[in-house]
Order: sequence, then C-alpha cells, then structure tokens
Amino acid sequence: MTAITTTNLRINSAEQLLESVSEPASTMLYVSYGKNTPWANDSLPNTASDTIADKNEVWRDVIGGKKVTGNDITLVIKRVDWTTNTVYTQYDDTANNLYGANTQFYVLTSDYNVYKCLYNNNSSN
Repeated sequence: MTAITTTNLRINSAEQLLESVSEPASTMLYVSYGKNTPWANDSLPNTASDTIADKNEVWRDVIGGKKVTGNDITLVIKRVDWTTNTVYTQYDDTANNLYGANTQFYVLTSDYNVYKCLYNNNSSN
C-alpha cells in the first residue's frame, strides 16, 4: 500500500509542479547550474545538508540559471507497470506509433527499475 501511495504522490507532485508554473502570475521556478570544480573525491561527492554554510556554498558555485515556465516542462511518458504473462511490444525506432496508446515496449518494476523490450521472440510473453 505504501508504494501505491508514494507513486500517486509522485505523479500528483509532478502534475502540480507543471500546473503551478503554467498558470499566469504563478510561482516562479528557476533552475541553476554550477559546481565547475571537482569534489575532493569525485566518486564520493559531499552529502547534501541543510546548513547555512552549505546553502552559501551552493550560491557561490552557481554559474547560471534559467526561469522555468509551463512551456519548458512536460510530463514525459505514460507509466507501464510490469505484469506477468504479458506480451510486450518489441522496441522499433522506425515505428510511427512507438508511443501509441497500445504500444508497451518498456515497463516499470515494483523496485522502480525500467526495462525495455528489445526482442520478444515473435510476440511471446
């Protein structure tokens, strides 16, 4: 039950974010980028924390940013949960209906892993 609630919350949060930046005179959202210097250990970056010093460091490292509007955001793709005994469509980048309503060439597992069907053995499960 927790996974379903968490998933619904994630979807709802994404929809609310899109709605909030799409409305006129809405909440303004900015995305910034920075940190052009290496970490002390690149394979183990610093752990994020909510201290004043860390917040100041983030602002010092900002190189640029962009205001995000409703035209900059889109909900990307429909969710397809993996189920047993299901025939999934073999991925074909030349297909015109790759993202059609009945095309399922990828799945999301209960562990939030995404898999793509590269070959389905002539429409086998």
